[in-house]
Amino acid sequence: MATGYLLPISTILQFFTDQGVVLSGGKVYTYVAGTTTPVATYTSSSLSVLQANPIILQSNGRLGSPVWVPAGVTVKMVLQDSSGNIISGGTIDNLQGINDPSYLTQAAIGLALYPQTAAEISAGVTPTNYAYPVGNVLRYGAVADYNWSTGIGTDNASVFNSAIKAIKYSGGGVLTVPVGAFRIASALNFCGTGSYPYDFGNCPIIVQGQGMGIDFAPGNNAYGGSWVVGQTGNWIADCTGAQYVKFNDIGFRGTGTGMSQSGILCARSTAVTFAQNIGFKNVTIWVDTYPTANGNNGRGSIALANNGAEQMVVEHCWLISDTPYAATYYNSTDLAFTSVYTTISNTPATTTLCNYRNVVFQAITKQALYLQGVQNHTFDTCIWTVYGGSNTTNYGIELISGNSGTQHCQTLRFSGQIENFPGAVTIQDAHIWNVTTNFMMPNPTLPYISGGAVIMENCVWNVQHLNGSSGQYAMTFTSASTMSGGEIWLYSGDTSPTANTNLGTTGTLIKGGNIDLSGALGFTAGSSYVALGAKGITVQQAGLSINSSLQTPTNGFSIPVTAGSLVRCNPASSVTGLVMGGYGTLPGQQLTIVNESSLYSMTFAVVGTSFVADGTSCVIAANRKMDFVYDASAGLWYHS
Repeated sequence: MATGYLLPISTILQFFTDQGVVLSGGKVYTYVAGTTTPVATYTSSSLSVLQANPIILQSNGRLGSPVWVPAGVTVKMVLQDSSGNIISGGTIDNLQGINDPSYLTQAAIGLALYPQTAAEISAGVTPTNYAYPVGNVLRYGAVADYNWSTGIGTDNASVFNSAIKAIKYSGGGVLTVPVGAFRIASALNFCGTGSYPYDFGNCPIIVQGQGMGIDFAPGNNAYGGSWVVGQTGNWIADCTGAQYVKFNDIGFRGTGTGMSQSGILCARSTAVTFAQNIGFKNVTIWVDTYPTANGNNGRGSIALANNGAEQMVVEHCWLISDTPYAATYYNSTDLAFTSVYTTISNTPATTTLCNYRNVVFQAITKQALYLQGVQNHTFDTCIWTVYGGSNTTNYGIELISGNSGTQHCQTLRFSGQIENFPGAVTIQDAHIWNVTTNFMMPNPTLPYISGGAVIMENCVWNVQHLNGSSGQYAMTFTSASTMSGGEIWLYSGDTSPTANTNLGTTGTLIKGGNIDLSGALGFTAGSSYVALGAKGITVQQAGLSINSSLQTPTNGFSIPVTAGSLVRCNPASSVTGLVMGGYGTLPGQQLTIVNESSLYSMTFAVVGTSFVADGTSCVIAANRKMDFVYDASAGLWYHS
């Protein structure tokens, strides 16, 4: 049985002429909404008796019976007097049956809940689907139809940028990206304008996806979660001059025809002299190889670029490209970044206070990390690795000076693992300080640290390798370099801190457990350092050279003092009557003797036999060392 729904024109309503006279005999015409096509109405909810059309009003100006319509029927009502004259204000369109469930659609509910806002009107943005709130890209007509196999999909760039504009005019908000792959053919515009109030300095924005997943199995193109696929020819997203922009749980992919050459640009602009508080959490930025990308001076595609941006936080992210992360404080020709929507500032400024936690930097063809003149960067528990195999020519991380060598890297801290690179860090910066490394590195084939002419102050180089090459060196420098303070860590299999004598040290600490210090340390003459060598014995000496073999002294043993300025001994029992094996060659010659035994002492012979000034009172206890200086006039060694 059919059920009708009551139109909101009740029998209680009374109609009048324009002159205020009761509209006796007036006419009510009913049409299909928005037309002049008559529509059938009924006298009851059973829809069994048709109303007349027009309906004639009674002498009291009221309807004779209620007006009912079938479900889903929308009516236009036109009111006339008995002579057929239209009553002023008597035309009412889009009348619907009360409680008609046909109109309780998601769109209708959305229109009621999320009507066009004043900010959208000011921004000139008109929603196309009111079922979604402000900031959801589906509200503005986004289509997640990108096909990973064919590389084809609807261009959603204008839709996304309309949503961003609406958020800016709202004073901030959330840009919601649902599950799916959304293709864009021009860059997303998060740039600061420098004008109040529609600038991200005053209007924070959160780009919120629904997570992302990747199936790397050969032949698969499975990407779960929320993805923005850039085929823009430049950047996927431009954050030049932006502030307080956060990206969460979303993936950005540069691939296919017209692919984005790089991922996301964060930079200072001429309109906004700073860029700061830009964050990434649970984000993947993956850009295919592009050797000539954006004029990046041979860096290729860059997943995340930082030109003078400060206070960036990147955590639990995955960056894949030729060079996954490149940072500079000065947009010179070294890294000639170009913004899509504004002009990058070339005024030097510090790229500082940036923190990266649990980030994977995966390089396709270049270094995993390229830092030019930056300061106060922290990389905690990160991985620097190679995409699709191994890289035999590049170090994992490159440090280089900026602004023609006048801006230097300083106060940088690294911890984590470097994989599939031959070495860890190459230094092309003339002067660095307060750089601390704590790496695990499987299978290195080159010295962990390399450089040219470098001045290093208070730097710590700690690379714990697994399965390193036999005779591994910690460092190598192609020309004269210096290191003041700081530390160099050695591990089992390391034969020397440096591969050559191009490094001079002052007060540097050399550390390692159960390492072999029998070979030459490789420092320039006159270097000074403290070495924590085998079994934790402390040795301090200037211009130190180490005896080539571990001595096993017995009673009356002759110590070969001409073999070097450090002699390592490991007696099998307490020994007495030790003899110096020769005179000093120069007045003031220094000699250090190390007793590496943890159990037994070493005692010298009488004066005149051992050439030690106090003879049998001179004892080197277990796990101790003793320093001697030769007095040529007396022909004796004196110990401190």
